[in-house]
Amino acid sequence: MRSFYILNRRASTPSSPESKGASPLKSVRRERIRYRDMIWAFHSESQDLLLNTSTAACNGRLGWSDARALGVPIWLNSVETLKTQLEVIARNEYMAGDNRDPTACSLYYFALGKVKLVHGLWRQAAWHQEQAVMLKFLANDFSDARWRTAALKNAFALLSKRRFEYAAAFFLLGNSLKDAVNVCIKQLDDFQLAVALARVVEQSNEGPVLLDILSNTVLPIAFKNGNRWLGSWAFWLLHRRDLAVRILLTPLRDIATFLNIQVADIGEPHYDDPSLALLFSQLRSKTLQAAKGTSEISGRTTSPERSLTGVTKIKEEGEEERLQNEGDFFARKVGIGNLMKSAKQDVKVPEFDMNSFF
Repeated sequence: MRSFYILNRRASTPSSPESKGASPLKSVRRERIRYRDMIWAFHSESQDLLLNTSTAACNGRLGWSDARALGVPIWLNSVETLKTQLEVIARNEYMAGDNRDPTACSLYYFALGKVKLVHGLWRQAAWHQEQAVMLKFLANDFSDARWRTAALKNAFALLSKRRFEYAAAFFLLGNSLKDAVNVCIKQLDDFQLAVALARVVEQSNEGPVLLDILSNTVLPIAFKNGNRWLGSWAFWLLHRRDLAVRILLTPLRDIATFLNIQVADIGEPHYDDPSLALLFSQLRSKTLQAAKGTSEISGRTTSPERSLTGVTKIKEEGEEERLQNEGDFFARKVGIGNLMKSAKQDVKVPEFDMNSFF
């Protein structure tokens, strides 16, 4: 993670006076770490260490742009820890500007249910032209349907003014999480923000809004971009551990067609990433359902269920051991096969960078 900031800093620094401010490394600058690194972090058992490293990498001032770039809403498993970090983000967003603008942090504080805190911040914003209006409005009781409706009306008015983030905040104030995440996805083009809000507001990794985001937004993005890592993460949270394993090695077109995932064009990476086989070998034995997915890849069991919900039950005695044995054989076969294929085609394969997290 530290290397992500170091490389971006170098990419933004002119190499010589003759460059006149232009950076020859501009094309190297990245908006985020790779999804591959995020998914390894998601399955890591050292998340406290990763979180501390993330905070240190941005000099202890974790803002939303940093959290998104490092994939914190994706790989951080604990909802309670995510809530704590969202409060840190809210405070840092508020403190970032010289004017201390309450609108910069309202979305995060409303997600945490801290309306009174935002009301207090508006008391200190004497310079803001909306202070009087907001002080009066936030003094109301938003457990009352009347004021929730008023908040929703304000949200739609803000949408028409293209103040999208603030509109999402008012949707949360009006108790409409679904509308708030839709703004994040459609207007802000930020599915990570939608995921973070859904997990915090629903206080769960299994809430209906979050599952809808995974099924109808994240999976189509993963298939469109040919990103097996992101797809595996979405299937894992959807409790389709069999598909989380299968997507690492199975042709994406086959899975998308079978599950009826609506994507016009399915992207396929121009290289075979050997680390996919490594993740496959790590995940195949984590759960019985993942072991079943391993067996399905080898073609020795029936096709996977079409539904993205529910857990497959295997009742035959000795089935788990048989599936894991098949997984051992197939993981070796696929891993070696992909490596040999890459070698024959002389394809450049990016290495997994452990320094991304240390």
